[in-house]
This record gives sequence, C-alpha cells and structure tokens, in this order.
Amino acid sequence: MQSIYTDASVYKLLTPQDDAEHAFMCRLAGDAASILELASGCGNLAARLAQRADVTGVDASPEMVALATQAHGDRPGLCFVQGDMRTLRLERPFDLVMAVDNALQHACTDEALYAALDSIRAHMGPGSRALFQTGLREPETLDTLNHARQKVGSAIDACGVTFEIYGTSTFDPATKVNHRVFEIHKDGAKVAERTLTMRILDSAALQQALARAGFSIARAFDESGQEVEPQARPGPTHAVRTYECRAG
Repeated sequence: MQSIYTDASVYKLLTPQDDAEHAFMCRLAGDAASILELASGCGNLAARLAQRADVTGVDASPEMVALATQAHGDRPGLCFVQGDMRTLRLERPFDLVMAVDNALQHACTDEALYAALDSIRAHMGPGSRALFQTGLREPETLDTLNHARQKVGSAIDACGVTFEIYGTSTFDPATKVNHRVFEIHKDGAKVAERTLTMRILDSAALQQALARAGFSIARAFDESGQEVEPQARPGPTHAVRTYECRAG
C-alpha cells in the first residue's frame, strides 16, 4: 500500500493548506536571511518564507520534491532537493532550520530522531535558530489512538469535487509508532487508499531528545500561537507545541 507522500492529489486532500499556521511560522522566522525547511512537502510554507529569505526545502519523497518544484520552483531564492533528514549534509549553515508540521514524528526510532537532530545541528552556525513543531500526546492518552474504521472528514479538490475520508489507526505501545490507513471515497466508492506512519511523542520525551542533542529551548508556543512556559505540560489530549531553540 502506498504512502500519502507518493500521490500529489491525495496528499493535497489529506493535508489542506493552513494559512494561519503559515503566517505564524513566518512571524517566528523573523529576519532570518537563509532558511532550511526539512520535510517541506508540497512547498507551500517554503514558498511563503521565500518572499523575504533564501529558502531550501528538503523532503525524502521524490514525488513531493517534484510537486513543490513544479508549483514554486521558479521563485527566486527558493529551491527543493530530495534528502533524508537523518543523513542530510548540505555543507553550509542557515540562519534558521525548521522541522515543523510533525516533521520529527517521521523519525520512528530513538536512533532516527537523534540522527535527525544531529543533522539539524550540522546546518546551524553561530546565532542560528531551530524551530520544532509537533503534535504531542501524553502517555495517559495513548490508548485512544487505536480505532476501527471511521469517517475522519471530507475534502474538496481544486475542481470542486467532494471526497469522503475514512481512517483506521493502529498504535504499537512498545515502539509508540502509529500506523494509519486512509480511504478516499467519491460518490460512495473507494478511489484510493494510502498510509501514514508516525511516531507519537510526548513532551518529556521530545524535550529530553532536544537536550541530548545540545539544544536549549528559548521559547515555546501552544497551538494558538500563544507563548507558554517551555516546561509546561500540554493538556490531557493531543496538543501542538512549537519550540524555538538554540544550539548550546
């Protein structure tokens, strides 16, 4: 079964653009003149950031790189390259390195997470910042992740066609990896089926990994963009945290 990242049309249905979130990321980017975005997907955020900075977007999926390049590749100061965030070495520093929109959750083992964080540090110089944004679930809520097939939403494509989306979720408590299967239906018939596998992180585990990699958290923000105490524990269910970090 194919991943959601192998089909541009399905990816767009499952991951609609969030203009408010992109505006928030641009605000946090500030006056950074050079930006590296990991797991840049279809390139919409990178293109917006490129309005005032030189931006390199990196994604492991060749289909996503092709989609981003086709949509935004003619913008000055913006390029997209295929690469694995665990092993990426572009041999240059950036003012800002971004691993947002759950990018770190694609690292499904401790070793993969540590390698990704080391790669981010390798692209930072004196005064550089890193932005990490991910959905967090505290340990006591993990039993809610397993669920049978259920409707998870609807989506409308660029031609105005409505699709119904159903999902199944299987969570492995030993590895904390969640495997989701999405079914896309049109007029009552299934037209596509795609998978998404991500590791579920809690706030303590993520902060420990950041500290282990030599990052210090300068600021933290909740899902509404409000600044919160870096050590503040998210609520009892799924919560999004954005951490602005410096390399120690």
